[in-house]
Amino acid sequence: MRNYLGSEIRNVAVVGHARSGKTTLIAALLHAAKMTAVQGRVFDGSAVTAYDEEEVARGTTMQNAVAFAEWQGVKINLVDTPGFHMFSHEARAAMLPVDAALVLVLANHIGDLEVLREAIELAKRRMLDAGRQQQQQQQ
Repeated sequence: MRNYLGSEIRNVAVVGHARSGKTTLIAALLHAAKMTAVQGRVFDGSAVTAYDEEEVARGTTMQNAVAFAEWQGVKINLVDTPGFHMFSHEARAAMLPVDAALVLVLANHIGDLEVLREAIELAKRRMLDAGRQQQQQQQ
């Protein structure tokens, strides 16, 4: 594997409510970036971030899982986060080291947004903190 400079790495959390398609989207992104020969599927455990037997049996992500893709010379680390509220601590933890969050929302599940709200609040706080730090550095 190639060594990357810090400026060539992006960390992205994929967040959203349960069953919003986070793992499926990551599988599609990995396939589009030619990181996998075929697109993985959640239901049979062939998705890169859905490998745990318990998660495959339940059909839900229970812990953060990381996969990476290289795109135009940049390494993109994708953090697949749980959407079920009982595992929201995992989604919160994923927000700490990332540069960005990709938010998935299914229109027909708009009322099921507890984990999503938490992720957005953490992202807003991180953006505000980063803005303050950047402002202080410029002074």
